[in-house]
Parts: sequence; structure tokens; C-alpha cells
Amino acid sequence: MLCTDATHKLTFHNYPVLPLGLADYHNHTFPIALGLCGHERAADYKELLRSMDIGALRMGLLAHSPQFVMADGDPAITAAVNEVFPNAGRSMCWFHMKRNVEDYMEKDLKMDDDAIFPIMRDLAYIQLAVTEQAFTKMFELFNELYKDDHPSLLAYIRRQWMENPPYNSWYEGFAPRLPSTNNSLESMNNQLKIKVLREKLPLGSFIAKITQKIVYEYSLALDSDLGTTDRVFEHIDEVKVPKTLFASAARWASAEPMHIIRIPSTGGAYAFVRSRGASASYLNLDHIHQYLGTLFGTYEHQDFASMAGMISKIYMITIPPNVSNWRHFYCTCPSFLKNKTCFHCIGIGSRQGLLNQEDRFSMPIQRNPRRQRRASKARKALSRSLTLDAAAQDRFHHY
Repeated sequence: MLCTDATHKLTFHNYPVLPLGLADYHNHTFPIALGLCGHERAADYKELLRSMDIGALRMGLLAHSPQFVMADGDPAITAAVNEVFPNAGRSMCWFHMKRNVEDYMEKDLKMDDDAIFPIMRDLAYIQLAVTEQAFTKMFELFNELYKDDHPSLLAYIRRQWMENPPYNSWYEGFAPRLPSTNNSLESMNNQLKIKVLREKLPLGSFIAKITQKIVYEYSLALDSDLGTTDRVFEHIDEVKVPKTLFASAARWASAEPMHIIRIPSTGGAYAFVRSRGASASYLNLDHIHQYLGTLFGTYEHQDFASMAGMISKIYMITIPPNVSNWRHFYCTCPSFLKNKTCFHCIGIGSRQGLLNQEDRFSMPIQRNPRRQRRASKARKALSRSLTLDAAAQDRFHHY
């Protein structure tokens, strides 16, 4: 996934700076190009997007055609992406969508915080949809819930963010395993402003700072051969996981029930587990069938609360065929959708024997508990007890 945006207040002439980054499978963005232009036009973004292949050609590398391009709602970016990468999906940043809706409620509709909170909470449920059918159906139920009290707001969301492609691509299932926000690129923009000391530099000084210091420091920070890098581009097989998550996975997998449905025609499988907020009896075949119908639009829910409750109580882990690493699993829980890892995938991977050697070292050691012995009835006379407090110990020494 490529990520792009525009940042300002870096030069004395107020020229916008256009960064271009490449996102990995762990929500990290790595800078690959930087553009300086007089306007934010489609032609400027087209030149920025083409610069990656120009640089690859000079280094003898193959041209890169991304599957997705992440950006905000700038129509110039959309036009440039459609021309340079016509087969790439145009991902809409969830954070920018959310901020625009909040601004519309606060500034245009003058709504108070008590009315804004439940609406944004339910929009966050919609954003967690992993299929287009579930995304569309959840919004229809959301519309039925709020249209009587907030007709102008619902008309705005439908017009701007649901029926206006490509700006209706802000749900998690549009770009599986990839970031749903441009936050990492925004962080990179902030670091760029810090490096120029937040001063509006003259054009010559800014270009000199970029070419002589910032590009050099970026390259040095990402040079793994020097051993100085703290961020490495992580492919799907290389995603790093903290040991605390392995510990949670071991505890969960030791006793948690699950249903696994295998697909003989493909060799893959689906595992269904319950969330922590659902009872053990909730995970049954009837609810699993309803959950699948919820994802693919064949089960009708009566209201928004019913649909949101089901997708928050049952999670589905997709196990691809002929997989050798649990990192290829895909889970519908919020932790996986946001962080690209979860203890469900690790726990099922351990049950299926799909942990690599490094993963097995990270799993907690399963020791058999020591058998409890019979308690002693008496101690030797005048023996010192380690459980005495300080005053008792002092009296013992002066006895």
C-alpha cells in the first residue's frame, strides 16, 4: 500500500510538500519520495506517484504497482491514482472521514457532545465491517436508528461517505491486513517539521536541509546492516509480536472452546471463537450460521444493536490452504483489524502446529505444578522463623 498526503508550513513561500510512503503489514510507513510543488493539483500527484518507478528503473529494479493507495478525500489524489495506477484500490482514511463527520456535527449542526458520542460510537462499529455486504447493511440499520432525530446528518453521511466512491472505502474489509488510516504518514510529516525546527525556511535552505540531512538520516535509520535501525519493513511472514501476546494466546488456547469448519474443496478452514463479553453457550451452530449470514448479507437483523452485538460476540479466523505460518491467518476481532495480530491467531496456530522456532521460544513454558506436600505439624525448638516481623526478630536476638 502506498500512502500520500500534503503537509504545509515548511517553506517561506508556503509551497505544499507531498510525501509518499510505503506501508507494511504492521502499520509502519516508510518514506520513499518527497515532492515540492506550487499547487496541489492532479498533475503534481501524478509526478509524485511516477517518481517511484523512475527511481526503481535507475536502480535496475522492477516497476511497482500497488494494490491500494491510502489518502484523504483530496480529489486531486483520486484523479492521479486513477490515471497512474488504474487497477489500484483507493482507500479512504478512516481518521479523516471521522474528523469530517465530527466537524459537520459540531460546526454545521451545532450538536452537543452527548448527541455526538453515540453516533460516533456506532460509526466505529460500522468501520469494523470486514465485508462490503456487512458494511452496507450496518449503515442501513444505522440510518433507520438516527434518521428521525438527525435527518440532515444522515443525508450528509450517505451523500458524501456512502454513495460517493471512492470515499466509501473507509471500512476495514476494503484493504485486508493493511492500515485503515493515514496516521503513520501524518506522524512522518510531524517528524519532518521537527527536523526543520518548525521554521518556514527559504526555498533554497529547505531543499538543502532535505537533501543533505533529512534524506541521509532517513537512509541511515533504516540501514539494517549498521544495526542502528529500530524499524524494519515487515512482510506478512516477518510480523513481530510481543511476548505478552504469546502469553495471552497460551492461556486462551489451553481451555477456550472453538468450532473449526474445514473446506475439503480448497483445503482451508474457518475457526469460530467467542469474545470475552459472550457466554460460552453463545458459541453454537445456530449463532455461527447467523454470523455468516451477517457477513455475507443473507441474515436479516431487526435493528442496529442486534447486528453490532453479533459481530462483537463471535469472531471468525480464516485459515488459508497449505499455510505454514499462523501470520497468514485473518481474524475479524478488533485487535487484529487494528494491530494486524491477535492472540486468537497465535492460539489456533499453536494448536495447529504452525509456530516457527522463534514463536515457540516466545511461548511460556508449560511446567507441571509441584505436588503439595503434607504440612509439618511442628518445628524444632528455638528455630528462627523467617515469617517473624522486625520487632519479633529483635526480641529473638536479645533473648
